[in-house]
Amino acid sequence: MPRPTPRTLSALATTMTRVLEVLVAAGQPVESFVRTALEDVQRMARGEPISKTTLTAAWKRIEARSDRARGWSTELEKRYHWAVGETATVVRMAATGEDYHEHVLRQGAYGLVGGDDDDRVLGWYRAALAASTLADTPPRPRRVDPNKAAAEAKALARIAKALGKKGKLVAAKQARHDPRKTADAATLKRLLARHRYPSHASVLAFERAFGGLVIPEDGGAADPDWFENDEATLVGAYGCLKSDAHEHPDGGRQDLVPVAYTPNDCILFLDKAGTPYFQDTIEDDTAVKLRGTAAGAVARLLERFG
Repeated sequence: MPRPTPRTLSALATTMTRVLEVLVAAGQPVESFVRTALEDVQRMARGEPISKTTLTAAWKRIEARSDRARGWSTELEKRYHWAVGETATVVRMAATGEDYHEHVLRQGAYGLVGGDDDDRVLGWYRAALAASTLADTPPRPRRVDPNKAAAEAKALARIAKALGKKGKLVAAKQARHDPRKTADAATLKRLLARHRYPSHASVLAFERAFGGLVIPEDGGAADPDWFENDEATLVGAYGCLKSDAHEHPDGGRQDLVPVAYTPNDCILFLDKAGTPYFQDTIEDDTAVKLRGTAAGAVARLLERFG
């Protein structure tokens, strides 16, 4: 993990702890272990010794609190439980040695954006990101395995063909294919059963056609690390369920299976008939039926989030 500069530490403190300050000012209590965990992460960033055992224990406590959050009734409660969950993520990343700095910058800003605060908060974010050591890190040289590259090109060509006239979007949006984020039917069936989802034939067919497709955010492909980060739309039930982005989304119906996650918390579902449904989990309580086919829904993901 790169040693951050004092300016970076100041940026980290500004973006993430402002969320908690706003909540406290609004009268929302914040558990002490959330504050303590974030302080531990900041101390670790300053080079002070913090045991992974301490961080892991904090992460588990915060996760348990976040997982119990249900039935948000106000925007304040949404923001509070969001802050708890994101703090858990930061602690987990620190405990496992991952570089959490940019995550804090992005999520800290996101947690405050709203109404008249938009310009002010985005200004904090831009200043913090500019101060971050990550902004000055040159792109790492990458080794290209010709066999893997050929396999990926073949998979992307297959996906483009399945999209028909919209297939050109795959190349235009610089989408990638990750074989680690898809699996065969037998493996997917076991994973679906483990997560208490039905093994619809439509979902298995969708996985064969589109599983492993990864779509960068608009302009995100310019970042050489986008494919290794989580700032992308992930297509395929296997990849979705293997990620920790959502606990057990169902779109408000027991027959829906998640088949795509976007980085801004939107989910694409399929039912038994292969009908696509879409839900913005921040704004919507249930998924909405889409017109068209599952392939058409993938094309929309490429158009909207790529």
